Amino acid sequence: MPYAGLGLGTMYSDRSTDFGLYRISTDAWQFCVRPELGITFKSRNGPAAMLGVKYYSSFNSSDLDGQSFLTVNIGVVFPYGL
Repeated sequence: MPYAGLGLGTMYSDRSTDFGLYRISTDAWQFCVRPELGITFKSRNGPAAMLGVKYYSSFNSSDLDGQSFLTVNIGVVFPYGL
C-alpha cells in the first residue's frame, strides 16, 4: 500500500567546519518542508513492514544557508489492537 505525506515545521542545524587547528561552528533554527513517499507491506497477522523516503529542505536564514538532505527509512508498523 503506497503512501505520501508532507511535513512542515522547523529544523535545528548545527554545522561545523574544521581548518587544521581551527573550527567554525554555526547553529540555527530554520523553516523546513519535508515531503515523504513510501510503501507499507501488510501481513495477514501481526506487524507490517514499511519502506519510505523523506527529503528535508530548509530555507535560508540570517545565520545559515538552506540545508537539504535525503533519508531512507525501513521499519515495522504495528497495527492497532496488539
